[in-house]
Amino acid sequence: MAHPQARMAALVGVGRGAAPVLLQEEAQAFSGRSEVAARVHGPDHRVGLDPLVEAGDEALEEGVAAERLVGRDHLLAGVAHPSILPAVGVRYGQGVTIRVRFAPSPTGSLHLGNALSAVVNRTYADEHGGVLVLRIDDTDPTRSLAGGEEAILADLAWLGIGWDEGPLRQSRRGAVYAAALERALGNGAVHDDDGSIRLAGTTLARADGTATYQLATVADDLDLGITHIIRGSDHRPNEDVQQWIARALGGELPEVIHHGLLLGEDGKKLSKRAAHASVADLREEGIPGAAARAYLDELGLPRHDVQLDPARIQRLAIDSIAAMSDADLVAAAGAPIELARALRGARTLVEAGEIAQQITAPVAVVLTEEARPTMERFVELREGAPESLDEAGARAIVRELKAVGGSLKQLRLALTGAERGPELWTVVAALPRDEALRRAAAAITPR
Repeated sequence: MAHPQARMAALVGVGRGAAPVLLQEEAQAFSGRSEVAARVHGPDHRVGLDPLVEAGDEALEEGVAAERLVGRDHLLAGVAHPSILPAVGVRYGQGVTIRVRFAPSPTGSLHLGNALSAVVNRTYADEHGGVLVLRIDDTDPTRSLAGGEEAILADLAWLGIGWDEGPLRQSRRGAVYAAALERALGNGAVHDDDGSIRLAGTTLARADGTATYQLATVADDLDLGITHIIRGSDHRPNEDVQQWIARALGGELPEVIHHGLLLGEDGKKLSKRAAHASVADLREEGIPGAAARAYLDELGLPRHDVQLDPARIQRLAIDSIAAMSDADLVAAAGAPIELARALRGARTLVEAGEIAQQITAPVAVVLTEEARPTMERFVELREGAPESLDEAGARAIVRELKAVGGSLKQLRLALTGAERGPELWTVVAALPRDEALRRAAAAITPR
């Protein structure tokens, strides 16, 4: 065991896994074992350096071994020989590059709970100058859907979530899992009667030799140097099993942080079949990607389960549409740039598209004789105005028409074929003069 007076290096992650700072403390002997007290925000934390047990005094002076402190909130390193590093699983020097991963299965559009995990991991990496690895967990062919990976990549792009490495596909990493199985068999795993390989009741490989989720995810986390696993609390039951597997592979499971789940409006775990449950649902409802991302950003890394708030998402959608440039807004609605002002009142991009359709391809209407005075006055006003109207000019026409008792409802019907829509002046401004006059004339039966 390490000499009691050996100098120990403590890598302390301040907060939730922040990049560590280097502290120095002397090893102290407690109950016959060498331990180290690392001061973190005042109180002392003492933890046994079990990975160093076999190192011996001669192993001091070079290399670094990492060990989690009690509570799993910090990292501790002791000076030790590189030969013991595989037993610890993570290599650290004077500083640590945070490496996180997002690992969805290719089952189609992301569930919003998975999207939350993606955002949380991206944010965590950004806040700590780290790396986000995108891994596609496709070891189970029964769960992989055709086009599932493409749907996930499209969802991430729509949410504005980039990644630094990947996408890596587990289906192409068989050599990594084969090597991991060999190590596991040397550390307690056994062949079952059906040809599978098991460890402490957990199947690591199927009878055909393919790795299960439990083995593949742990082997990948160790092989890719993942430092923090950030995932939903529904994975909490996997933690102990995966720690056993990591140790059987000669490593230690990375730091694990579980966040709360998204619940449906009924207070139960959000189902993919529920309304607003997937990224695809929000996109089809016309919620801008920026609004969906803003909502997930607001949730942060929730410590407890949180109930999905469609009303908040809707409010953010309105804000996002208001913040869009004219070019982006008309592109999203499939409309010409002249309609940008008319689309500004839309609450969703679907509604923006409907408004554009009203103005560019209205349903033909025939109004009653009652509407004639309004149409004739509108024609007079529009003929006397410039070909293109600015906001002031369009508002003036609407205001004058109202002042003389004209029916704005009848004018809207004539111009758009609908009783409701955007502010009327935006419609008047969007239509070229000749087209506006044609619609007004067509809406009333000739005398």
